[in-house]
Amino acid sequence: MEQQTQERRAGAKPSRQRLSCLQAREAGGPTAVVAAAAAAAKAATAAAAAAVARAAAAAAVATAASAAAANSARSAGEDASCCPSPSAAAAAATAAAATAAAAAAAARPRNGPEGPCRASFSDRRKLQRRALCEAAEAAKLERDRSKEEAAAAAAAAAAAAEAAAAASSSADASAQTQRTVTETAAQPAAEAAAAAAAAAASTPPAAAAAPVAAAASSSASSPASPAAAAAAAAAAAAAAGSECVKASSNNDDDSAGEQQQQQQQQQREQQREQQEQQRQQASQQQQRVREPAPQPRQQQQQQQ
Repeated sequence: MEQQTQERRAGAKPSRQRLSCLQAREAGGPTAVVAAAAAAAKAATAAAAAAVARAAAAAAVATAASAAAANSARSAGEDASCCPSPSAAAAAATAAAATAAAAAAAARPRNGPEGPCRASFSDRRKLQRRALCEAAEAAKLERDRSKEEAAAAAAAAAAAAEAAAAASSSADASAQTQRTVTETAAQPAAEAAAAAAAAAASTPPAAAAAPVAAAASSSASSPASPAAAAAAAAAAAAAAGSECVKASSNNDDDSAGEQQQQQQQQQREQQREQQEQQRQQASQQQQRVREPAPQPRQQQQQQQ
């Protein structure tokens, strides 16, 4: 500018390029270029702020997913404070890495310390080139940030899916373990109830209380739950009661059989007595037939 001012003062004719630069400056060309560059810088700053906000939202989603996974694993019986599962730890580490990458991408400067757009330019072409360079670099940074944000969101979603899968698998494993423990604990009580029923079926009613006591003692010594022990004792008591009812019905049947036998014996004795009476009557009749008839003379003498 000093040279141009000196040339003006000296009356020298400026060159065509310098004249175009002077005309552009007088027409406000560099000012428009600088304004465009400032607008591009503002847009890049706004895009960077939006990228930081999106990264923070992705980090919050990942944190919420990991917290939900930890709560579900804790509710399933797994102590996440002292003994976390490897899958949950891996998911948390992946989410933390994705959050750190997103934060680093958001905090990355638009240009390096010695970037291509840091030097001071003087003419219009260089200013235009600088504006275009800044715009292209801002677009490239925006594309890179969007790619990194998409990768971070995908990593957070994968981590959340892994955490949910780990929580569901741990819940299924704990439920299976609980069912196995319950079945294992209920098996001795069922065996004791079956043994008590068999013993009650093979013993008289006076000894029917022994299987109940045995079932109660075995259920008390076994690691089954109180409900299973009570169910076993109730089954044994029901078996003993049924055996008592069966025994009493058997006793009634025995007494009825004895009465029937007595009645049959009395009938047999009565039949024997009747047969004896019939024999005696028949023998008397035979004797009467065998006796000779009286002669007529004896009858007349007797009449006289």
